[in-house]
Order: sequence, then structure tokens, then C-alpha cells
Amino acid sequence: MNDEPREPLFTHPEPGPRFAIKTLAHAISGGGVPYPTAHARVAGYTKKRLVEVRVKGAATQPNLYAASDMAVAVLLSALQDLGVADLEVQEAASLACYAWRYPAPDGASGHPVHHVLDAAVHGESVVFQLDVFRNTGTGQRHFRAFFLNASRMQPIGEPMEPSADWAPMAGIIVVLDNHLQPVLKAVRDAQHGASGH
Repeated sequence: MNDEPREPLFTHPEPGPRFAIKTLAHAISGGGVPYPTAHARVAGYTKKRLVEVRVKGAATQPNLYAASDMAVAVLLSALQDLGVADLEVQEAASLACYAWRYPAPDGASGHPVHHVLDAAVHGESVVFQLDVFRNTGTGQRHFRAFFLNASRMQPIGEPMEPSADWAPMAGIIVVLDNHLQPVLKAVRDAQHGASGH
């Protein structure tokens, strides 16, 4: 993993409704993943701390997640559909969702994934990019993971600039537009349910 300083995960309040694991699994299965597989994926991401739990379920009660956590689970599942099972790569993707590489850009609040969801709510196209580099001297892998608002052709936050001794090895791009639609629907449904509509 990269040793870049990052803003701690829980420095911002997490807005919005809370969702049980079944809602996260349904959001993933909306992209064609069978529901039992989607449910198992969310449980695995939670166990590996790739997706955060906002309220730990007591006894037989389910854990509760925020909309941002659902978006992270959807992204991780999309990567898994591409064959990405490497834990270090998954950790880099998760960290790109939950933490700014440096203190948050001027005027930014929340985590990068909040800005991704905000862009999606406003109909803007967002892509996730993960680049893999290898240090030419040590052989160590380095990751650059970030989001790009494709509608505005600008990154969300500042992507890390690779060091001169890092050789590019691979890149993955995930277009999130369709993947995020079930997340946005779950939020809308929860908000309408809470307001009595």
C-alpha cells in the first residue's frame, strides 16, 4: 500500500438513512450478480473492512450501512466482476472512496465517495480509475486510485503523481453511471419512506 498521509475515515458525519446488508446486496444484484453471491460479497467486504459498518447489529439485528458504504460495495463488486480479487488492489479502491489522499480539497466536505454520489444525483458521469505501478528498483507495487467526473473531465480530489522510478503496469477503469443507479434508488426509496410518501 502507499504510505501517503490520508484524512482519517470518521472525521465527517455520515449523512442520510441507514441500510441493512440485504439492501446493499440488492444494489449489487441490480447489475446482474446473483443475489446470494452479492450478499456473500458484502459480508466478505465487511469482514475485510473494505466497507464500513455505521451501526453494528446486536445479536440477531443486521449491521447498518450508509449510502456511501453501499456505493463502495457496488464499486468493489464491479472490480470483482472484472476478476480483481487481490486484497491490496481492493484496499486501494476502498481507501480511494473513504479518504482524501491529502487534506480534503478546498471547499470539499465528506469523503470522495460523497462527491461521487453527488455527481451521480446530478446526472453527471463518474468513472473510477485504478493504476498499478511497480518500483523499478525494489519491485514494490504502488496504486493510484481516484474518481473522475467524466462530465466535467476533472478528477474528484487530486490524483497522486507517480514517482519517476514507478513503471506503469496496468490500469482499470470502471464507468459507475449504471452501477450507482440502484444506490440512488435505495436512497430515494428510504427518503420517501421516511417522509411518509
